[in-house]
Amino acid sequence: MSKLRGISLWLCTILVLQVLSSTASAQSSGRTGSETDLLRREDVQQELGLSESQKTQLTEAAAAGTPGKEIFDPFLQRMKDTKDEAERTKIREEMQQAIQAARTSSGGKALTILDSRQLKLLRIPEDSTDRGRRSRNAW
Repeated sequence: MSKLRGISLWLCTILVLQVLSSTASAQSSGRTGSETDLLRREDVQQELGLSESQKTQLTEAAAAGTPGKEIFDPFLQRMKDTKDEAERTKIREEMQQAIQAARTSSGGKALTILDSRQLKLLRIPEDSTDRGRRSRNAW
């Protein structure tokens, strides 16, 4: 019984440390992700000073990069038509490449919506002690 109690205590300690670590990581994450991921965030859009027109264009570009049924259907049909697991794996890899290509194309289009000042601001790494100065000096 004592050994079980010790293991339980150890597991609870690990769980608490994991939760605390996740919380700290989330609070200090700042601006992480790809440029297109950042452009979806309201705080980044506000910091860049995006117009309503730019926000609409970004939303449309993101929708274009979200694979729809037209991308999946041919791959799913091919997977359905074959019984060979190796062939199915190959088809899955092709599907992942097609999805990645669509997302990459969309990301490139999204960046063309920004003007040079906004693009420069987006690409400056965030430093919380320099945040206000970055915004003011970029104008």
